[in-house]
Amino acid sequence: MAHVDVDATRLNGFCLVDELRPFRSPWHAHRKVQLLAATSGTMRLEADGGQWVVSPQRAALLGSGVEHRVSADRPVRLCTVYLAPAAVPASSRPGCAVFGLAPLAQQLIHFSARWGPGRSAKDRAANAFFTALAHLSVEWAAGGLTAPLPAARSPELELAMDHVLAHLDEPLSLARVARAAVMSPRTLARRFGEEAGLGFRRFLRQARVHAAMERLSQPGVRIRETAAACGFKSEAAFTHAFKAVTGELPRAYRARFPAR
Repeated sequence: MAHVDVDATRLNGFCLVDELRPFRSPWHAHRKVQLLAATSGTMRLEADGGQWVVSPQRAALLGSGVEHRVSADRPVRLCTVYLAPAAVPASSRPGCAVFGLAPLAQQLIHFSARWGPGRSAKDRAANAFFTALAHLSVEWAAGGLTAPLPAARSPELELAMDHVLAHLDEPLSLARVARAAVMSPRTLARRFGEEAGLGFRRFLRQARVHAAMERLSQPGVRIRETAAACGFKSEAAFTHAFKAVTGELPRAYRARFPAR
């Protein structure tokens, strides 16, 4: 990542763009509010006891002081907008919110790269832009929240969850995942309950729905193909699971991301 003390600036907003190879950041926090997006590739964000996949169709709004960690298994282009907490409406300052991005929102985030941390504090256009972006970010976050997957608290459960997320299109059983994580099925089941607050089957269903949400936010993707790619045995089973997890039907969710 760029070696910039982002909290030392007195700007109301600026953007940093990083071209990153596979990486995992340490747990950290900033005094700035962050609007975090991947303009290419995908990354995993962990914060507030949850984890999300963040792609070019999503963004995250992280409040001041929120501990978080970001990782990616493949190269990713990371675009981060840093906002002064005073620029974000006080009643709406987030912990961590992940949400879908409409095409215009994506373009605005891309455009913010015009102004880095070295910009002039007297640049009226930049100041007006970041003030507006701060308010819009809060509006976007409130309008399309993505519920997190629970995050692991131990390396063993993290290994198990990583195996699930890497093989969602395959038949997955508690026994198979336990072997991958080098523990017994009974121990793994207990770890899911203690650390994630839900059972293995429920985690698997939520993980598959999250992957489906990611796919459906991309143009030209069919619901039946998405169901198969995310490990559902039928479109009907997929629709039932999607509604149970998100509260809406796959077609309604996909309609929020117009074809481009």
